[in-house]
Amino acid sequence: MHRRYNKYKIFAVIVVFVTAVVGCCIYSHRVASLTSLQKEVYNYLCLNSYVGSKNWKKYQYNPIIKFEGTAADPCVVWVENGYVIFFWHRDSKGMFTIKRAESKNGLEWENFENVLLQGRQNEWDSISVVSPSVVIYNGIWYMWYHSGKYPHYQIGLATSKDGVYFEKYRNNPVLKPGLMGCWDSLAVNAPEVIVIDGLFYMYYSGYGYLKKSIGLAISRDGITWKKFPGNPILNPEERWEGNRLQSPTILKHGETLYMWYTGTNRVRRIGIAVSKDGLNWYKCPTNPVIEPSQKWEKLRNGGMAVMEEKDRIIMWYHGDNDACFKIGVMFLEKNP
Repeated sequence: MHRRYNKYKIFAVIVVFVTAVVGCCIYSHRVASLTSLQKEVYNYLCLNSYVGSKNWKKYQYNPIIKFEGTAADPCVVWVENGYVIFFWHRDSKGMFTIKRAESKNGLEWENFENVLLQGRQNEWDSISVVSPSVVIYNGIWYMWYHSGKYPHYQIGLATSKDGVYFEKYRNNPVLKPGLMGCWDSLAVNAPEVIVIDGLFYMYYSGYGYLKKSIGLAISRDGITWKKFPGNPILNPEERWEGNRLQSPTILKHGETLYMWYTGTNRVRRIGIAVSKDGLNWYKCPTNPVIEPSQKWEKLRNGGMAVMEEKDRIIMWYHGDNDACFKIGVMFLEKNP
């Protein structure tokens, strides 16, 4: 009787596991294929809007932020008095912090200070705090970030009333990897959050054992997230992308969403995709649109933050030539 019970128990566990894996596999193919008409529309948005252009001009005095150690993954928000940048820093002793600084022109930065520290021993974020994504909504500053021991990353949340003093959410992490066999079973990281019609949309990098892709989760409060059943929304498919897509950053231009993301095949480059609903995405045929071109960044471009102004788009990004990340900036002019 005991032996029969164990057989039933093992069978039940197998059924649950297979159901979960099959569910992940089914969900990962639910996004509808684009029709030929939709592809024509998206091609037009890629090729005829200046936003989808390759005509980025990198600032001649890059890098604009550099520290002993690493400075990477900038996130920039606009406030009444100018720009505020957040980025992660790892010092020469291996300690991680998220810093902020201020600027009047987006080029020269001052008032650097730490706003988030890695957790204490045995806390979920005791190893690092990286890849901040900051949104100001209803007077609250929300910061999502990831942490974990490679390759097992998770995403947490901290909030602030003034953008300086952040308090970590007590039940972090708020987004965890999927079940074994799912596309994001190893890690979720590099969050990018925007607000659409009162909902938080988190675009994030996720990976299993074979490749890194980009997925989406949606939340009403920024804390409780539901992963989009059509995940992943972007997969590595082109030669320049290798087997990894990372670092999504989103810009809403009119009624169209543009996503810049990175692909890595020896060198890390930046591509762009477009969407009308935030769910179905189309990669532009001109990809990659940005490649490493300055001496300090010849190994990679990534970790982007974008902002549209009256007549141009600004992109802050990190690059490196020696595994020591620094932050640069580039511009895309509407009327070059």
